[in-house]
Amino acid sequence: MKLHKFFVPVMFLFPAGAISAQTIYSIGSDCTLDDTEQPVTFRAEYTQRYTQEDNEVTQIVKEMLYEQLLSQPGKFPNGVQVDSLYFTSHPVAASRMNKAVIQGALTVEPVVECRSHHLISSASTLNDRFLAQKSDGIDYQMSLQVLNAPKTVTVPETHISVNRVFGFDLGTSYTEVEQRVGRFSLTWQLAADLRMAAIGRNHVLFFEQDKLIGYQYAKFLFPTAVHNLIEMHPLDFAIDVSGGTVQSPHKAFLNEHQLAQLEESFPLVTTSRVKLSDDEMGIRLEALQVGRLPALPLEWSNTHCYENGSVEQYIQRHQAELVNIVSQQGFRIYMTGCSQIMTMNYFGQIKQLELLEPINVRTARVWQAKTLFGLSPWSLGKLRYNAHAASLGEALETLEEGVVTVKNDAWFGHFFVEHDKVVAGSVMYKR
Repeated sequence: MKLHKFFVPVMFLFPAGAISAQTIYSIGSDCTLDDTEQPVTFRAEYTQRYTQEDNEVTQIVKEMLYEQLLSQPGKFPNGVQVDSLYFTSHPVAASRMNKAVIQGALTVEPVVECRSHHLISSASTLNDRFLAQKSDGIDYQMSLQVLNAPKTVTVPETHISVNRVFGFDLGTSYTEVEQRVGRFSLTWQLAADLRMAAIGRNHVLFFEQDKLIGYQYAKFLFPTAVHNLIEMHPLDFAIDVSGGTVQSPHKAFLNEHQLAQLEESFPLVTTSRVKLSDDEMGIRLEALQVGRLPALPLEWSNTHCYENGSVEQYIQRHQAELVNIVSQQGFRIYMTGCSQIMTMNYFGQIKQLELLEPINVRTARVWQAKTLFGLSPWSLGKLRYNAHAASLGEALETLEEGVVTVKNDAWFGHFFVEHDKVVAGSVMYKR
């Protein structure tokens, strides 16, 4: 069973208001937990249709979890503090309507009292985090959303031709492209003279000796586990061919003449055919290549692995060699060569560490996908991929479907166990 874990943090903070009958304190609030009570986990699930975005569905699941929590006001007389909120996605097989079953789990801990705090007042703010700064004895709350916010991604043009992509001719320097775009959604320094840079989830540029040499478009460039990490940056682009322009090929169906023009002009064009009616077929553009794609050095190997110690120091040492990603929420994410996904907060501190199962690259169309994402197994201190479940130590709680909750002084983690083997995990760090 393959599980794709993803978190949807919401970071807007507002001044705390009056205490309600059901008081919910955010992660990071300065609370004294009630040692006589156990953490409580609420669960909900929702079937996602292909027409629904991930953010829409996770918000629906949040509402379901929030309603469950509010339905038990008498159970927590002093209120609760949010400990964790996570989601898992289980693909639905052989369905034309349904994409996945999204399951959510909200864990809260009863409190005795809270001092500096932020109150949760809606489902959308379940992931709010409190940050207090003291000055002259006065507490202030700050919005983390605006700190170190990444630049906006922009492109000079939205047209693509045989030797020009989004306003950049083949041969344009990486520095010039980066300056005019503002930043990329993903960058990967594959070798001293080779790097790839993505704009959103569907467009990737290749640079060799600092010069733009090629481009790929695909509906699914990256493996699903990586695709979901990258910010969405939809571009309503057009493709220039001899004698005309193909408008919005990522949304509209192509006709036979347009397909012939594309195949004549570009080195690689991939399409699929969709039955629209008994008498009509639609041609859908699946992938497109401009220019040439590079060759990986024969001695190429994946990036450094994290074992233990300070995550922040590890990233400082190896940042240039890691896969650098910007998430939909604006978080900086780093992927190592050992199936580790590190999500940082807006202060450059580790927020979350995901430990992945082997990545399925079957649907990924990006160049060299099988090699690039053939990552080594993960490790975290003494824990390792495929280790016996007993290596997790004493579990705080065992959830359904083999999800084991483990907690220590530094983090709170959910680990996924199959056949008594630890296969994946998601660790949230305490601050």
